[in-house]
Amino acid sequence: MSEQNTILDLFSFNSRFLLNQITYNEFSVVNKIILGHFTTSTFLNDILKYGLLPPIITSKYSNDDIFVSNDAKYIYLTTQYSYLAMSIISRNAVNKYGGEEIVLVVEVNKEDLELDNLNGHYTKQGITDFKDEQLLYEELTQNPCFSQCRIKKAIRPNQILKIINRASFYKTNLFDSIKESDKLIRYSDIEEFL
Repeated sequence: MSEQNTILDLFSFNSRFLLNQITYNEFSVVNKIILGHFTTSTFLNDILKYGLLPPIITSKYSNDDIFVSNDAKYIYLTTQYSYLAMSIISRNAVNKYGGEEIVLVVEVNKEDLELDNLNGHYTKQGITDFKDEQLLYEELTQNPCFSQCRIKKAIRPNQILKIINRASFYKTNLFDSIKESDKLIRYSDIEEFL
């Protein structure tokens, strides 16, 4: 059997559309996934030098007010460039550490991803295998709310595909086009314009 070497872009710029047109079969054959991570530009030099590291290593806890046990061991990733994410996640980082709100578009190994057990959502259902591929697929493609997952491994600088400054992005014609679009727009659809 040949080694998988495909990439699935799951990072959407218009969060009102689900990624539900992606089938489980498509999801199951990829080994890399494109997702986003919200943070502050204050951390950017270190991120570009050392990679994206979990808070337990950096001692930078942007969202410790919403952390639960073991959260500091993970980097959280999302499928959506949403106002909710920016207003909560990256704004917390900016409020604590200064800088500007940014999103890092990253490429990660699917096998390293886990479900985000926020508020014990999965353990309350008796789910303990956070790497279950079917559940991960459902979370990332079928969740009508803010869908996210987590990763324990560092994300190396060469896995960062793009850095998007929130303020600059919202001032572009590109943002207006996305906002008015009647179809899902993913990173791979517009990467050349960013």
